[in-house]
Amino acid sequence: MNFLDKMISYVSPSAGVKRELDRKKLRYLNYANHGASTQKNAFKGFKVSNGGAVTDIEDNIEILRARSRELYMGTPLATGAINKIKTNVVGSGLIPKASIDADVLGMSREAAEALEKNIEAEFKIWAESTMCDATRTDNFYQLQEQALTSSLINGDCFAIYTYKKRTGELYGLKINLIEGDRVTNPNANMNSNIVNGIEYKDGELYAYHIANNHPGDYAVTSFQIVKAYGETSGEKMVLHLYRRERIGQRRGVPLLAPVIEALLSLGRYTTAELTSAVIGSLFTAVIETENEDSDDILEMKQLQKMSK
Repeated sequence: MNFLDKMISYVSPSAGVKRELDRKKLRYLNYANHGASTQKNAFKGFKVSNGGAVTDIEDNIEILRARSRELYMGTPLATGAINKIKTNVVGSGLIPKASIDADVLGMSREAAEALEKNIEAEFKIWAESTMCDATRTDNFYQLQEQALTSSLINGDCFAIYTYKKRTGELYGLKINLIEGDRVTNPNANMNSNIVNGIEYKDGELYAYHIANNHPGDYAVTSFQIVKAYGETSGEKMVLHLYRRERIGQRRGVPLLAPVIEALLSLGRYTTAELTSAVIGSLFTAVIETENEDSDDILEMKQLQKMSK
C-alpha cells in the first residue's frame, strides 16, 4: 500500500477498502476475459487441443498430404497458387555465382576471378546434363522445380547426396530426390526416437528411414537407413526441404493445409456454377402461333423494340 492509499484509508476506511478491491479486480482483467475466455459467445464451439508438434502435426501428416495432392490435381485455384510460387521462386532455375574472398585465401584479384570463372564453368557442365541426377533423367534445374513443387504440395521433400561415377561422366556427385511419403517408420508405429521416418539420438538428428518404393504404389518390402551426417566427413548427407513451424517438429506441413476446407468449398462452388451455366445455355424458347406467316411475327417484334 503506497502513501496515498494509506492517507485515504486513514481518512476514510471504506474508501480505502474500495480502492484495494478495485486493484485486485484489475489483476483478473487478463487473457481470461479475452482470447482465453470460455464465456463469450464468439468462442462457443471453438474447440482446441494443447498438444505438441507430434500430436498437432506429425499425427496428421498423411491425411494432409493426400488432401493437398487431391486439391492440386483437381482444383484450379490450388494448382494456380502452387505453380505461381514455383515460377516466381525457381523460374528457369537458380544459378550459383562464385564469389571468392581473395584476401583470406591470399590470392590476387586476377587469380580469384579466373578461379571463379572456372568454378562456374564446371558447375554448368554438371548442372546442364543428367549426370547430376541419380535416376539419370533430369538436369539440375529440373530437379530444383521438382523439389520445390513436392515440398509445397506434400509439406517436405528429401534430397540425398550420393557419389557414383558412370562411364563417360566427368563428375560422380549425384542428387536423388525422395518424396516425403517414402520417409516413414519401418514398423508403422511412432516412438520418441523415430517419428515419421526421422530418427533422433540423444536429442540430435541421426538418420532417415526410407522405404524402397512409394507406399501408395506397391507394398514396402525393405527400408534403407541413411545417416544424416557422414561418419568420417561430418558433412550433411540429406537435404530436408521443409518449413519448421513448431519446436520439435520433424516433418513439414503442406502449403495448402490451412486453406484445404476453403479451397474444397470454392472448388465445389465453381463446379456448380459452371454446371448451372451449361444447363442454362441448353434451354430454348418456342413461340407458337396460329398465323403461319413468320414475317408477321418478326415485324411484331421489331415494332415492340422500336416502342421501347
